[in-house]
Amino acid sequence: MPMKPDGRHSKRNITCEDFAGYECHFRCRIGTIALFPTSEEVFALAENGAFEAFISASTFSDLYYVIRKQKGRSLALDFVESIAQAFQIATVDRAVISLAFTLGFADFEDAIQCAAVIEKQLDGIVTRDTQDFTQAAIQVFTPIELMRAIV
Repeated sequence: MPMKPDGRHSKRNITCEDFAGYECHFRCRIGTIALFPTSEEVFALAENGAFEAFISASTFSDLYYVIRKQKGRSLALDFVESIAQAFQIATVDRAVISLAFTLGFADFEDAIQCAAVIEKQLDGIVTRDTQDFTQAAIQVFTPIELMRAIV
């Protein structure tokens, strides 16, 4: 991670896949239940400009589906809209899918996430499931690791 003259890390571009095991990010609050407090702290850092956060376009439908089943349509739409406002969107296009086919991941969804990071030339990915990205040629952070690196 690039360092500032004062020894702190400079701003990074990170994509995150940390919502209940789905390829998403930091904000992990559904209703009033904080599912992953550390992830929520990382989300707050992104909102405050500590780094530029991305979410892959393919994640929106996954999030909507899961949240709608658990909490209803209205909350699901509110949540994905808040994600769309807070994060940049890493496109998932032909180049990303083509690259994902070549990465050799056991889980194709993880391959798409990794390919989106590579194609967008981002600095890494945040996930609670780092073991899913052991073969990735990108930096992989847990939410705690990212917080330590940027705070």
